Amino acid sequence: ARLARRSSAATRAVAAAPASAEARYGRARARLALDDPSGAGLDLDRAVELDPELAPAWALRGTLRGSQGEVDLARSDLGIALELDPDRAAWWQERAVLDLAADDPRAAREAASRALALDPTLRAAWRLRAEAREALGDAEGASADREASRALGR
Repeated sequence: ARLARRSSAATRAVAAAPASAEARYGRARARLALDDPSGAGLDLDRAVELDPELAPAWALRGTLRGSQGEVDLARSDLGIALELDPDRAAWWQERAVLDLAADDPRAAREAASRALALDPTLRAAWRLRAEAREALGDAEGASADREASRALGR
């Protein structure tokens, strides 16, 4: 019921301000929560069209595209988000996931390293960097990263 109310409120916000990128982004988030990726994708397309500087919309569209197997488009969207707001550790971590999916371990290692520079408590980023290092033949670095991940527990 709460998700339905949130979606309804987001739809009203779009109706009240159809040219608002923020409203479109908000409705996209609500649609994703209601398992409507198609509707969310349309709202995110419109949000970045209305405001190309809205980094969270680019990032969310990248994540959505990645979940749909559109890795190259997802990497592009996340790259734009990170150019606009490079201080988001979670976005760098997601970029590392996409880089590995694209069989680009060098880019994945760099993205995971950027995530860890911003937030060294991201256990998944340690694991991602370990995977990238392993793919690049750096067994010692991969082992150190796996150990750092294990040390975080969680």
